Amino acid sequence: MPTIRTFAAPSVRRWQLRVATLVAVPCAALALAFGGAASASAAGPATIGPGANVIFPSWFWGSTTVCATNNGSASGTVTVDPWPWGDTTFDTIAVPASGGRACTSGWWWGNIVQVTNRGSTSMTVDSR
Repeated sequence: MPTIRTFAAPSVRRWQLRVATLVAVPCAALALAFGGAASASAAGPATIGPGANVIFPSWFWGSTTVCATNNGSASGTVTVDPWPWGDTTFDTIAVPASGGRACTSGWWWGNIVQVTNRGSTSMTVDSR
């Protein structure tokens, strides 16, 4: 009569595979989440006229800085409004005249931001 031999090795290997999968999947998800957001976190420069706007990406983790440079002889303002637009959550940048530059920083968690020129002169805006 043949003898049936059983080994613990196959069950240990299955267990090791399960643990490796449970460790690898969250690590891969984190790498994709942070790597994907970091690849598109800086934008510009873009020149926008009075009343015009431009859309910029933001960092998922960490602060994003949006700056505006005034191209005209009158002081002006720029608003930085994270998605969803049109609510009461936005930053205002007061930009001095004749090449003046001002910035604001915020944690917008990877949401796109709408930068709108509220002044009467053109502005050059960028983010980093």
